[in-house]
Amino acid sequence: MSRFHNALYMGNVEERVKVLKTSGQLILAYATAVVHGLHDQAEEIRKFILLFICSSSLLDHQLTNSTHHATTLIRACTWR
Repeated sequence: MSRFHNALYMGNVEERVKVLKTSGQLILAYATAVVHGLHDQAEEIRKFILLFICSSSLLDHQLTNSTHHATTLIRACTWR
């Protein structure tokens, strides 16, 4: 949990996705990757979900369409 919080505070999206994947939160990891533009990682997670979790075409449709219009709530600011 502290690794996720540290990644959140530091704005390290890649680490957040990694922590969510290793903790088994694959749907949340997928959504985080898509929202932040990590399309390669998002595609890898999506394939893993569909292959090992559920091979349903309905789930594939939901994964693809649910994050289509997703955006971040607040843009990350750069500290100077």
